Amino acid sequence: MDALTDMTSRFRSFAADETGQDLAEYSLLIAFVLTAIIGLASGLHGSIAEVAGVSNSQLNAAQAAIR
Repeated sequence: MDALTDMTSRFRSFAADETGQDLAEYSLLIAFVLTAIIGLASGLHGSIAEVAGVSNSQLNAAQAAIR
C-alpha cells in the first residue's frame, strides 16, 4: 500500500507543478500564428500573381507606346 501512496503523492506534485507551462503555451501560440500566416500567404498567392501580371502587361504597353 505504501507504493500506491507514493505514486499518488508523486502524481499530485507533478500535476501541481507548472514549470515549463509558459514554454508550452508560447510554443502553441507560435504554431498557431505560423499556421495562420501560411494559410493567408497561400490564399494570397493567386492575387499576388494577378497583380504582377497586370503590372507587367501595363509596363509592356507603356514601353510599346514610347517606341
